[in-house]
Amino acid sequence: MRPISVFAVLLAGAFWAAPAAHVYAGEPVDLELVIATDVSYSIDDSEARLQREGVAKAFLSREVVQAIRNGILGKIAVAYIDFASTAFNVTVMDWRVISDETSAATFAKDLLAQPTNRGMHTSISSALNMGARMIETNAFEGTRRAIDVSGDG
Repeated sequence: MRPISVFAVLLAGAFWAAPAAHVYAGEPVDLELVIATDVSYSIDDSEARLQREGVAKAFLSREVVQAIRNGILGKIAVAYIDFASTAFNVTVMDWRVISDETSAATFAKDLLAQPTNRGMHTSISSALNMGARMIETNAFEGTRRAIDVSGDG
């Protein structure tokens, strides 16, 4: 698994996904992205680190920053969650706007500074439900909306 390649492809693909249909006005962004990583006990410590470091490395890459800057608005909103099942899901990084190398690097650094959470069971639907709620209730209006799920369940 090459996290930066997979993430970069998913991020680039999200710019060409179906348009979002918001009914309220918020800060305009090209993409509202929730990154959801599996932290159930089927994920060992090295896999948990690989997921977290892969996302951080992606945001530090020139290609991902350039993809963000090439959007119509040149910025995205990103949140990061650790998921296992509903009772164990945690918002690791609340919404951040990424628009350049500095904001991307700050996101990556802050993400790596957060502890990895652990939880029981693996419920991808709980991650999707949490991510959807976060997208529906945030202060952004994205041209696109996506939930990127990483895990082994």
